[in-house]
Amino acid sequence: DEVDRQGLRERTIVVLLSDNGAFMIPGRGLECASNRPLKAGGVTVWEGGLRVPCIVRWPGRIAPGTTCREPLWSLDLLPLALRAAGLELPYDRVLDGKDPTAALAGEARSPHEILCWKWGSHGAAIRRGRYKLLRESQARTREWQLFDLGTDVGETRNLAAERPELARELEAAF
Repeated sequence: DEVDRQGLRERTIVVLLSDNGAFMIPGRGLECASNRPLKAGGVTVWEGGLRVPCIVRWPGRIAPGTTCREPLWSLDLLPLALRAAGLELPYDRVLDGKDPTAALAGEARSPHEILCWKWGSHGAAIRRGRYKLLRESQARTREWQLFDLGTDVGETRNLAAERPELARELEAAF
């Protein structure tokens, strides 16, 4: 409302983004929320910790009511801000974020072929398209688990034994 009152609506992008899913840590007073149907929550690499809401208002570029279901991440905000300001991405460094503008506007798929996460010693994951390979801890003795997020957003059915070639391919990419 204040942006509108100041007459800056047409020149301002507003972004509301959670940094992780609700915390689901039993016994610490933090288990009072739900990420259902997503599994687990904050400080994990399960969808309940990674998949979070984001609202973007960009008048003249993203139509009101547009829904983006493409995988993006918070590191895409820097390229978004640079594009909105009419600036080029820097060429003297590698950015993990990519310009999400077309995906947010519903005009293109995600600019990411793959996304990877690593949360200390708690877990690691890689997502390519609808498939996600996940290991609950960094200990190399833990087995990778494979999920099809297109049919199993709750990550309940491990497909690693059924699709070992895909699991190996994603592990190598990670």
